[in-house]
Amino acid sequence: MKRFLSVAAIALFLPLVSAAQGQIKAQLFGGYSLAAKDFTYLPGVPNGWNASLNVGNSHWGFLSDFGGYYNRCCQTVKSDTYTFLFGPQFTESADKYSVFVHALAGGAHNAYSDSSSVGNTSGISNPTTFAFGFGGGVDIRITHSLALRVQGDFLHTGIQTLDNQLHPTRWNGRFSTGIVIDF
Repeated sequence: MKRFLSVAAIALFLPLVSAAQGQIKAQLFGGYSLAAKDFTYLPGVPNGWNASLNVGNSHWGFLSDFGGYYNRCCQTVKSDTYTFLFGPQFTESADKYSVFVHALAGGAHNAYSDSSSVGNTSGISNPTTFAFGFGGGVDIRITHSLALRVQGDFLHTGIQTLDNQLHPTRWNGRFSTGIVIDF
């Protein structure tokens, strides 16, 4: 466990050390996001939003990533999943394009409710769990401080239902697109 925590601390703070060696930049991203069908534990494909802030130099940064995914089965059943993830991001730029990869760790929270059932309506045995993932994407420059982003991620959550009748895939895909503002 100590080794894992040491490696995690180095991975999280390495971008900050390298950022000190160059000009500090910030990128704010916000946009539409689509998750894998099992992400909210209801049939259908949940969609929602994804937002992030990356602070660092032109290559290394520290990323704070947040997302919300919503799914409704009918008027009485709903399942919303929220993610809050943090980690290093590496970016390489050329002309109008910037390609990036990141590794993230944090948590996921699921708010599942069925107002038609009697008694326990949460349906989730542990609604907030550790989550991690990796992914990347491309930014297409529109102006000096504005870009269009397309990204994909694989996320792992440990959320489990109380009755174990739902068999979610713990590895879930996520696709996001939106606008990036450089500061």
